[in-house]
Amino acid sequence: MSESGKLAEANERLEQGEFEEARALFLELDGDMATSEGALSGLGRSAYAMGDWDAAILSFEELLERQPHNATALVYRGLLHEKQEERDLALKRYHDAIEIDPDNPTFRIVYGRALLEENRPTLAEVQLQTAVHLNPNNPLGYYLLGCAFVDNKRMNEAVLRLERAIEVDGGFAEAYPMLGKILMELGREDEACTILRQGLEETGGSWNRDCLRLLVQTAVNSEDFQAALHSLTNQVADNTEACKLALDLSQRAIQLGHMDGAERIATRLVALAPNYGPGHHQLATILEDSGHLENAVQEYSKAHELDPDSWESACRLGTLLLEEGAHKNLEEGVRLLKLATSLAPDDPHPQMGLARGYLSIDQLRRARRMALKVARNEEAPEHLIDEARDMLRRLPVR
Repeated sequence: MSESGKLAEANERLEQGEFEEARALFLELDGDMATSEGALSGLGRSAYAMGDWDAAILSFEELLERQPHNATALVYRGLLHEKQEERDLALKRYHDAIEIDPDNPTFRIVYGRALLEENRPTLAEVQLQTAVHLNPNNPLGYYLLGCAFVDNKRMNEAVLRLERAIEVDGGFAEAYPMLGKILMELGREDEACTILRQGLEETGGSWNRDCLRLLVQTAVNSEDFQAALHSLTNQVADNTEACKLALDLSQRAIQLGHMDGAERIATRLVALAPNYGPGHHQLATILEDSGHLENAVQEYSKAHELDPDSWESACRLGTLLLEEGAHKNLEEGVRLLKLATSLAPDDPHPQMGLARGYLSIDQLRRARRMALKVARNEEAPEHLIDEARDMLRRLPVR
């Protein structure tokens, strides 16, 4: 194969993501003066793609010594300056590259992005406006331009650019939550919900965490928990982040006094994600507060089974078993409270629970010892300190 053929094959391998193979081919070419600049560029690009910053720097520095006006090498050297936190040097490299090749939209996008990260949105806007003019089909250019308008407090113009990014590429996930958030800030909540739902649908059925969070937040703000739950329904079955959002939603309903809504959300959560322990714990807490103790015990048991290292579930389950009072339950309750105390040795809640447990099975010395820990803990809640002191007054001193 000719040297030019090898160079073409190496570049093709690089484009296909076969970085090791491309690098080996570029190394073979480096000694041939006819193709050495192309090989150096390829070596630098493959090293950059593999995260080998030092090797990439060596290749691009040597290339720039031979070709100081190589715009691609300047841009890559700028990217490498950013990796080394040399921001000013990076910006100079990008500026020089654009002076050499002003009609390259990719270079302007790279420069605009770097200016945005340096909190220079007005300068970034100039580069990005030119970039989208040069290439009106690049969604990243419109997205970054929208970000520049946001930083410059020009929200309506930002909306137009973000809408354009989505129009160019409906799968460009980053644009949806940004656009949804801006629309909400502008008071256009119906449009925001529409775009956020579209974001969930258009990103290949995979979930877009930010879109989902914003959808839920919009519903919570209007206390429309049914709408919020509907937004989560198709997501929580196999996604921990969505489960956490559902959990937060249930807790928010409790804070607003919507106990029925909180219970519906938690019930739906455990039905859709039966292996998510915190969901069972949340439902158990709600059931306990509403007096459905038998059902609460079942849910705490499930939560403890799924997450045996959770002291909260062990503590609450142990406490409820003590309250049921049967001898078998007392022994199991004490065992669980011992476990909770070992998992959270500095927390007064399992300590006080264990003090009650020891008292219930007439292990008075141990009950006294645990009550003393709580009574002497200045950071314990006041009601637990009062309970501990009351228990100590009632217990005989031995």
